[in-house]
Amino acid sequence: MHWAIEKEDRTDSDPTGVDGFVKRMESELRGDGPPMEGFHFLNSPMDMLTFTREIEDEIRSREQGADLYVGFQTAEKMIIEGKRYQKIVEAGAKVVAFGQGVPPETVIPSDMQWVTLDRSTTALANQWYLVSTSPTPIGFVAWETSAEGRFAKGGLSEPGKMFKGFATNDTRVVNAIVSHLEDLNQQNRSLQSARIALKTQLKTPIKKIMTLTERSESVLMKLLRSQAAELANANSADLILFELSAASYLASPYPEEDRSKWIRILNERDLMLFGRSPIAKQLNQLENSGISAGAILPTTHGFRHLAEWAEKENIDVIIIPFSLVDPGLLERLRGYSLRQLLENTSRQVVVVDEDGTMWHANPESLTAGDQVA
Repeated sequence: MHWAIEKEDRTDSDPTGVDGFVKRMESELRGDGPPMEGFHFLNSPMDMLTFTREIEDEIRSREQGADLYVGFQTAEKMIIEGKRYQKIVEAGAKVVAFGQGVPPETVIPSDMQWVTLDRSTTALANQWYLVSTSPTPIGFVAWETSAEGRFAKGGLSEPGKMFKGFATNDTRVVNAIVSHLEDLNQQNRSLQSARIALKTQLKTPIKKIMTLTERSESVLMKLLRSQAAELANANSADLILFELSAASYLASPYPEEDRSKWIRILNERDLMLFGRSPIAKQLNQLENSGISAGAILPTTHGFRHLAEWAEKENIDVIIIPFSLVDPGLLERLRGYSLRQLLENTSRQVVVVDEDGTMWHANPESLTAGDQVA
């Protein structure tokens, strides 16, 4: 089951895709069993809030053994509900909460687990929901159907805020949603453990980080940039994007006139002048998140060229995807493999796995007396 609204779920009669998602979920989870039961569809935000409070009160009234998986959409909304959930946790319930961003540690109850999510307007995990298997199986999910720019922003009563959702006590649905959310929770905990391990291995201070990017927004490159941005944010470091696709053109990415003055780290305005708006947009997103960012347009393929830039710009950490640890023949011939990178640089190299886990590829780059985080 793919726990997000897909293109095929949207129809002329229901452009939100919620009805299509429910039908697809019913088909996949039902199998050869009886029809799903106990569905109640909701459109009123105030009815949804009533459901929310009733579920919270039920969980809080039980002394032990209750569980609750709750979607806040954002850390800011968790902050608003902090005191209420402190009481739920104190009552003995296991609470796992989900949303974009990270609430301050002073707000998160000590026994509550917080799972940080990337932004998505279609994934179930990013919606407003409360799901519990005990004491009473119940699942309430409200998809926000507001305009994309308003998603997860503001309160329920704000103009333009719209939701569409359902509640059910069918254990097939409840258990399946909990299983999906628990998978995300375990992935998040593994990533946190990996980040802690990486933090103890990296030489500090880290002032400049370099990672790869391309004009096309692939899932791989988004993940790579996200993880690099997180490391940059944690260290107040600059983030330099090395655009692989620039070396794929027969002509130089730089203008003929005064070419030498452009072979440097470029800013958003420079990239727009060169017609590289996708990379400029990536820089803009990083700058808006508080990260000082720039881009490099390589003139030739290979990690040897990247290593030369890393030396020139005094890069502290280079971040590459797992796909280039042992890539296919074409990428190896172009000079893109972990082995080729390590042969050409003594800079710290970090690899990002497909699940987002990051690991130090050359811890031997640390020398005696180096400071680690």
